[in-house]
Amino acid sequence: MRLANIGQAYGAISALLSGAALIAVSYSLILQQRTNMVNQWQANRAVHMDLMKMEMEDPVITDNGAESEDARNSNRYHMRLNLWYSYWLMCWEVGDLREKYAQRMAERFMQKAGRRDFWGLTREGRKISAEDESTLSHLRLWEIFDKEYSVASLKHESSNEAKLTPDGDGAQTTSILPISQSQCIGLAAIALFAVALVRCFQRR
Repeated sequence: MRLANIGQAYGAISALLSGAALIAVSYSLILQQRTNMVNQWQANRAVHMDLMKMEMEDPVITDNGAESEDARNSNRYHMRLNLWYSYWLMCWEVGDLREKYAQRMAERFMQKAGRRDFWGLTREGRKISAEDESTLSHLRLWEIFDKEYSVASLKHESSNEAKLTPDGDGAQTTSILPISQSQCIGLAAIALFAVALVRCFQRR
């Protein structure tokens, strides 16, 4: 009977020790996950600082610097945009970039013609790459950017059509050509001559 009580006591102590060990392991995993998130967050901030420093040191690759069409089509300009998208994708993966903010950022991104040209050239390749990923998070971010690309492209085409048709209703307007002073005098003389002929025939 005494040995049975001792065995039960050791069993209870063993269960308590096993539970404590499980709690300790779970807590260490939570701490490790938080540490990894902090390290990833710091890495994202370091990449962001490097991108900002690169643009300040080399303003030619920025949107203001790449004013000509050749500059917008240069490899340096496209590499800069590719680095920014990769940075946003990295933030998206760790949850540092929310969908609502990603939509606003994609809308601002597609406002520049050079950025739309870059996305038009790389959109299909990025879609294939996103579909090959094990997670659908890459594809979702691509869908957000591609939707804003389509919207911005339609707005750009509509603005170009509005410039061709000033009345804005899509119909071609008829412009009034300027008439010179000599042409006005000639038209007036013809009108007076026609009136005189009409009166002559009326008298007869």
